[in-house]
Amino acid sequence: EKLKPSVLCLFGILKEYDKKNLETYEKTGRYPVAVISRFALSLVVSDYDHETREFVPTDLAKKMSEEYFEVIIDEYQDSNDMQDLFFTAISDGGRKLFVVGDVKQSIYKFRYAEPKNFIRKTKELRCLHLSENFRSKKSILDFTNFVCSGVFSEKLYGNAYSEEDRLSAFRKEENEGDVEIFLVDRPSRKTEYEKEA
Repeated sequence: EKLKPSVLCLFGILKEYDKKNLETYEKTGRYPVAVISRFALSLVVSDYDHETREFVPTDLAKKMSEEYFEVIIDEYQDSNDMQDLFFTAISDGGRKLFVVGDVKQSIYKFRYAEPKNFIRKTKELRCLHLSENFRSKKSILDFTNFVCSGVFSEKLYGNAYSEEDRLSAFRKEENEGDVEIFLVDRPSRKTEYEKEA
């Protein structure tokens, strides 16, 4: 209760800051991706509770949900929280959502990708595991399974690397050889600031 005036003041400052930023974007006609994403989300979600993940879809979201038989998203492991909510809103609360992905291939954390969205969807939706690999040799897949079983944990990803996640080789080749790892030791490239320090 003692902090309430300070928190309200901070909210006021942030609101004013956001307003000034929007004015600048409108003048220049240039908007950051995050702002465009927020605009898009506001078109389909009118209210959202971060704790319960419950939301109120807009009329547009309801209309889109009626129009689409199914919403199919590939590489879902690289979706961020705003995209996850957007896709859920336009797919009748996720009932018309079909996602494809592989947590082992999540590479867009710098764009706020949240692999936990995909892991959660595998628990919410009917899941079909496509674990048979047609491109790689068994030795490569065995190595991948070994590394991933040590890296992917319940603590880090909310999901341990299970038998369903393990990859198996379609091609069964004899004498395919062992996996080799080559480590390259390069001299470090220091920036000008690091050199001066």
